[in-house]
Amino acid sequence: MNSQHLQLYWHTLRYLTLTQMWYRGRRMVRRRWWQWRQKPLPHPTSWDLNKISLLYVGLNSLKQLPNWPDLTAEACARAKEIANGRFHFLNQTVDQPHWHDPNLSQLWRYQFHYFHYVQPLLVWAAVDPDHQAHHTFLRLAHAWINDNAQYAGDGWHPYTISLRSVNWLHALVHFHPHLIDTPQASVLLSSLYGQGQMLYTDLERDVRGNHLLENLRALIWLGIAFAGAEPTQWLTTGLDLLQRETHEQILADGGHFERTPGYHLVILKDYLEIALWLRRNGVKVPPWLDAALECMLSYLVKTLFADGNVALFKDTARDQIPNPYDLLTIGAQYFVEPRYK
Repeated sequence: MNSQHLQLYWHTLRYLTLTQMWYRGRRMVRRRWWQWRQKPLPHPTSWDLNKISLLYVGLNSLKQLPNWPDLTAEACARAKEIANGRFHFLNQTVDQPHWHDPNLSQLWRYQFHYFHYVQPLLVWAAVDPDHQAHHTFLRLAHAWINDNAQYAGDGWHPYTISLRSVNWLHALVHFHPHLIDTPQASVLLSSLYGQGQMLYTDLERDVRGNHLLENLRALIWLGIAFAGAEPTQWLTTGLDLLQRETHEQILADGGHFERTPGYHLVILKDYLEIALWLRRNGVKVPPWLDAALECMLSYLVKTLFADGNVALFKDTARDQIPNPYDLLTIGAQYFVEPRYK
């Protein structure tokens, strides 16, 4: 190890708390132990699924908009490419990619594991009666389950579990009429419940920041989607830790403590989705969450440029962040507050 490596370690470790170092060491040792022992993945055979409500309620009324073909053309085109096995992430298009392809960058593989492409599939299903969206989702989800049957690779990282779990819930709720009491649904729910169990035991308390917030959003969503003592613990833990992290990560001016405009938008979107998921499924939204949302929305209003965009500081990229006006519109509807529009 040369002096440059030592300097790198020093300038990294000096900003970490002792608690973060403890959790980092614990996660590293446990992950190696699990891999060495070939830790069996959870395959629950029984669970209770609550009757959960849609989050994207506007999808069903897309075709009522006069310009819906123009609004949905890009999403539908992307969904059809996905149905044909073509995926485009980070300026790279790959046909029929494999989940663990070493020739692809880890960040590209992460994008593949996130299942964010569920969203264009949902748009396609909403506007095209001849869509193959639910078949495409089922094929990809079952391929993921079959090819990630061991605790190894990018698919079992807590961050990819977090994003994938929420996207799978979106798909399962919207495609429910096609999945009622089918063997495919049973396999998917078993995997999803097992992913929740893994996530609960492997939260990114060492990384914290937006990674831990994504973990907690997924725990809260899964804790509402499933019934029983274990999911209730996921929900309780998720909300308790989110309150603690909110106190530290959301500053007095409403901005996120990492001071990256793109992260602020992503985290604001996550907080709005958490609050809406709670409200639409009959769970009281904690006052501290509403207070944080108001501060974050006000901060966004104050920091927008005249053209409606945020500053491209740090690793903010416009094609990787939510639309600021979309978030403000949702905030205005949530709080019945026109000043956010």
